[in-house]
Amino acid sequence: MNFHLWSPMLIVYCVLLVLTCLIGDHLPRMNHVGPYINRHLLLRVAIDNFTHGIIGFLSWAIVLDLDLLDTDSNTPPVMFHPSSGFVPTRSLVDAQQRNLLACLFCMLLAMSVDVDHFLAARSFSLQDALSLPSRPPFHCTTLIPVVVASSLLMTYAFHSRQFCRCFKFSLLFLTACLSHHIRDARRHGLWLWPFGATPPLPYMVYILCTLLLPVAVKFCHNTLFIENQPTHQGSVQIL
Repeated sequence: MNFHLWSPMLIVYCVLLVLTCLIGDHLPRMNHVGPYINRHLLLRVAIDNFTHGIIGFLSWAIVLDLDLLDTDSNTPPVMFHPSSGFVPTRSLVDAQQRNLLACLFCMLLAMSVDVDHFLAARSFSLQDALSLPSRPPFHCTTLIPVVVASSLLMTYAFHSRQFCRCFKFSLLFLTACLSHHIRDARRHGLWLWPFGATPPLPYMVYILCTLLLPVAVKFCHNTLFIENQPTHQGSVQIL
């Protein structure tokens, strides 16, 4: 990975990522607010799910190097078009707005993983959704590489022009879902069907994995979308 592509904002995002994990995990245990949160199931579930979402947002912000304050760059941003290659965009503001929307989408996707609790319970009751005899299907970590690989193979075989766009979405899907699974794994381990589940992750291992995930995805993203672009052009977007 080219380290010159890393901006100071990435340090901020990494710090915020760790703080989000710490606050979201320990807020229900704090002396002053913990008892109130634990008495209200909806509030406790909302805090837990929102923490998943913020982790997803910050993880994808690290991947894209999101910097909404950088609107005065001298290098024109470019977009990657599967048939035309790298082409200039209208403005850096447009590029950063696209990045922000992508981060928000990653946030929503990370939060939506828990929908399967209600699907498995066949009920909108929180009590039913949280009282399942086993983990619901979207929490199976084995599904993530299967879905990613299948979508890439199908896109490459039938819609090769959309491969780059599908690859980027696959990275976003992986980041959102795996960040959710890693956080859940601190209590239940990773569910690797059909091989069973891992032991619960030690807390520091969970924090480290949460930080390393967007860094690894950023490496894959930059390898295809950044390092292969012309050297005189600036930030990259995917049409």
